[in-house]
Amino acid sequence: MVAAFAASRLVTVAVPSEREYDEGVYLLSARAVNHGHELFSDVFSSQPPAFLESLALSMRVAGDSLETGRVFILCFGLLALGSIASIARRLYGIWAAPVAAAGLAIGATFLDLSHLVQAELPSLAIALASLAACLEARAHSWSRGWLIATGALFALAALFKLFIVPFAVPLAFLLLLAPERDDDPAWSLDGRGLLLLQRAAGRMLLVAGGAVAIGCIPLFCYDIGALFEQTVSFQLVKHEVYELNRQANLMRCWKHIASEPTLAISAAVGGLWLIRHNRLIFAWLLGWLVASLFVLMEQTPLFWRHFVLLAPIVVLAATSLLSPLTDQRGLSSALLVTMSLLGVWSYPSIATPAGVFPLIPQRQSEETQATSIRAVAAWIGEHSDAGDLVAGDDPMAIYLAGRQSPPGLCDSSRARINSQSLTLAIAREQSATARIIVLRDDGRLSRLPGYPAWLAKNYSRENAPPGTLRSFWVRTAAPGHTNE
Repeated sequence: MVAAFAASRLVTVAVPSEREYDEGVYLLSARAVNHGHELFSDVFSSQPPAFLESLALSMRVAGDSLETGRVFILCFGLLALGSIASIARRLYGIWAAPVAAAGLAIGATFLDLSHLVQAELPSLAIALASLAACLEARAHSWSRGWLIATGALFALAALFKLFIVPFAVPLAFLLLLAPERDDDPAWSLDGRGLLLLQRAAGRMLLVAGGAVAIGCIPLFCYDIGALFEQTVSFQLVKHEVYELNRQANLMRCWKHIASEPTLAISAAVGGLWLIRHNRLIFAWLLGWLVASLFVLMEQTPLFWRHFVLLAPIVVLAATSLLSPLTDQRGLSSALLVTMSLLGVWSYPSIATPAGVFPLIPQRQSEETQATSIRAVAAWIGEHSDAGDLVAGDDPMAIYLAGRQSPPGLCDSSRARINSQSLTLAIAREQSATARIIVLRDDGRLSRLPGYPAWLAKNYSRENAPPGTLRSFWVRTAAPGHTNE
């Protein structure tokens, strides 16, 4: 199953995406880091440092290419499958493990993210590994090593992307309320209950110790003021710039869950089964779901990839249907039930033309969309030398051309412009070092007030390849010298 998942993603690993702007931003930023530019001081990053630093490291080891970046993400996809399988095994028994992994793997959002260079999937995978480590700690009499690993993994996940904050709820639930053994009753605040609470406090201290050990590393490596401004303050400013509609966000969450009806129905039935047979696990999943929905409701803007936060909760609720197989000795019966459930979950993806299967038509579609961006990259390569800087708001094309961007312009997103993190003064200063500037017709830098006028004074517009929907500008002024 894991091999099939990996193979399905490798089909499109070399096909650039026209629709994912941030993917090019991350690849260009990692290239800048590998060429000696410091994260946060030189290279703007709205994410904590672990994602870009680890991506840059993978590119130093395996080569600076789109394929390297996507295989790097695919490895985290495999980690997520292994982690949710481990969680399901501890909760429901051995038969639930492969079903949980398959349920996560066939989700459309998870499938798309597993071959795009985005921060959500690595963060989610490590957070799931943290939960799996916590359950292993309990299975090993609350082993100190596993508890420290739990905290370290959670902190590492947050250093990839802060959107995994809701995982703190299921972690705290396990540490505080999970029985000491499977045959323990739910404890109350009598004498024994207070003793268990004391033990839970000790467990939380060990987890906190592991988290602090990893979480403090950035304090010694980066400009903390710049890090806080770009990863925290920037997100707060976005809330003021973009209109927040919590009700609309909640409805989008519901529509996302309902978009995979067989899995959603299985999760609802599984939830009813848990209410009757294991209320503690039901309460655990419910608390996790509420925390995740709260974070998604507060997200602005809310992108499709953020919904992957809900995927493991739905899958674990649906997988609870396999709990009765734990006590079932008949191998053939267990296999029949398991394969039937997988078939029901997979059918919509296989039968619906718009689904993720079959993969060959998807690859053909992505190849068609990639034609334009490859033409832009070819133009850049023909009109610049290897050492030239190329600026603009088409980071993927710049990356595919093998060029670097001025470090302060690796990210020229609308969010950065609208929040005034990228001002005209910064854009002019960074652009002044670029040999070529490429602007998309749908507008990012072209909508920055004053930038088009400055560009026309210092650069000459060239003829664009047909159908690329970009404008190409070549510098006429001397490097570093501009006309204001």
